[in-house]
Amino acid sequence: MTDITKYKNVTLTKQTYSHIQTLSKEVFDVPISLSKTIQYLAEKEIEEIKRIEKEKEEAKKALESKKKNSHGKIK
Repeated sequence: MTDITKYKNVTLTKQTYSHIQTLSKEVFDVPISLSKTIQYLAEKEIEEIKRIEKEKEEAKKALESKKKNSHGKIK
């Protein structure tokens, strides 16, 4: 029986299920399970979100530093 403290179920449309099946066979060198395909895609998207957030934070800090250097203080 599935360990409910570690896993959750999701419901997908038939079309989405079909897309996941295609991805599990085509994206990777060897076919992987649908669960692992979903896990991989979710983790990949989270990494992208974190990368974008980090870039935004770095840009914000650079802008604040530039304002501080050009005006002596942050506006």
